[in-house]
Amino acid sequence: MTWTSPGSTRLPPDWKKRVKATRERDGHRCVATLPNGTRCPATTNLECDHIGDPDDHSLDNLRTLCADHHRLRTHAQSRAARPRRQRPPTKHPGLTD
Repeated sequence: MTWTSPGSTRLPPDWKKRVKATRERDGHRCVATLPNGTRCPATTNLECDHIGDPDDHSLDNLRTLCADHHRLRTHAQSRAARPRRQRPPTKHPGLTD
């Protein structure tokens, strides 16, 4: 049995065609912008990324990213979705009431 990600179960039957169309539209190149304002030059290890709603598989909601930029984006999304835990304030052990 092969492993699949939880997101892959929500993909439409024609997902491979959508990925191909997205890559062709994006010129078979990562569309991420580098800090100097230029487009990422990566043309290998390309992946299809949902820009917004992960259940919207329209071509307008898909883009081509290299594996590195896709990993960075996924990490940022994960970090943003994680609830922030704050410790309750504690009194300094040397202070008296």
